[in-house]
Amino acid sequence: LFIVSLEPGTLFESLRVIGEKYRWHLRYAKFNKELHQSLLAHSINVASIAYTLLKYVAEFGEIKASEDLTLKVVLTGFLHDVGKESEQYQAAVDLFLEGGRPNPLDGTHQARVKTRPLIDAFLTELQTHAAKKGLNIDRQRLVDEIVWAIEKLGRREDAGAVSHSYKKPPTRDA
Repeated sequence: LFIVSLEPGTLFESLRVIGEKYRWHLRYAKFNKELHQSLLAHSINVASIAYTLLKYVAEFGEIKASEDLTLKVVLTGFLHDVGKESEQYQAAVDLFLEGGRPNPLDGTHQARVKTRPLIDAFLTELQTHAAKKGLNIDRQRLVDEIVWAIEKLGRREDAGAVSHSYKKPPTRDA
């Protein structure tokens, strides 16, 4: 699997190229009145942390970090804030930074209705990009699993109710 670095031919390099095409390097992900992190930098950081954690758990735990699971983990980390690419969200950030409204941290950017079409479009790009390198990515299967994971991980719940939200994953390793 083409995973580990930002070097040409890797998954992370492909994600960076597509992210730049979508102008994620010019969109806000993390911000306050003084410091900002672009959506692209934040997405790469989260995907990298997810990858590192999976490798750690696989080394010391009982999970096998197959190529398929690794791909899902990295893509879910990378795409977890995909809803922040919307013009509406970015305009809300601009208003906040200008002092005109509260911080737009409502979490709706991870709702299925917003993320599914964006994830599908992004994975279509990735599938094409990977195919040029002779690699196969099953976009159709990945979309549902990544949408499900982002929706579950982005949900804010009390600790007593959190276990109920994980009852029916779309796959065994989701």
